[in-house]
Amino acid sequence: MKPLGIPRGVGLLLVGSGIYWILSSQLIASFTSLAPELLRQVPLGATFISIIGIACLLAGLSSAYRDIRLLNRLFTETTGWVYTLPVILASADIYLTLIGLFYGRTEELNRFVASAASAGSSFMIPFAVSYMALSEGLAVLMLGFGHRLYGTSSQERYLPFALILGAASFGPFSNLTTLSGLFSGLASYVIGIAAAGVLSLTVYAILRSDRKST
Repeated sequence: MKPLGIPRGVGLLLVGSGIYWILSSQLIASFTSLAPELLRQVPLGATFISIIGIACLLAGLSSAYRDIRLLNRLFTETTGWVYTLPVILASADIYLTLIGLFYGRTEELNRFVASAASAGSSFMIPFAVSYMALSEGLAVLMLGFGHRLYGTSSQERYLPFALILGAASFGPFSNLTTLSGLFSGLASYVIGIAAAGVLSLTVYAILRSDRKST
């Protein structure tokens, strides 16, 4: 059945969320690193989280196929490489966190990735898929949001996409700065924010320029 009325990107978000919550149900004490004891004392807490994950996964499968078809079309455009950046940034965040784990420098890195990595490849591989689906799904959702907010003919329609891309790049940029050993703490955050802002402006300028040329 064709999913009517579902915004583009929601399917990938649901699939990514479903995989994430299924993994969380198996790693309830460590995977939810921001609140590791939240559901530990709740009877059938892990089962409840697993059911939520399965429901999200099933709900998103049909519309995720539509999102993937849209991405395939976007990738063939002149500036199609820009739309691969969410996956590249997610992969970079995972890769840099794994490097940090190897060198024992995880204090300022992605704790969610570190928790999945510490559980082994059987958890890390589906987590990577989840992370990438969430990143690309949010990017597609922001493209559609820009279209509805500014109109399909306006160059400003790319602004939400560029902003969310910059936000997603903060982690990899700050992690790279930390791992370089040159900066740490507040300095790495400031550099991450500055680099994220530059990326947002660059992507926005590229997409605006491409729109003008067409």
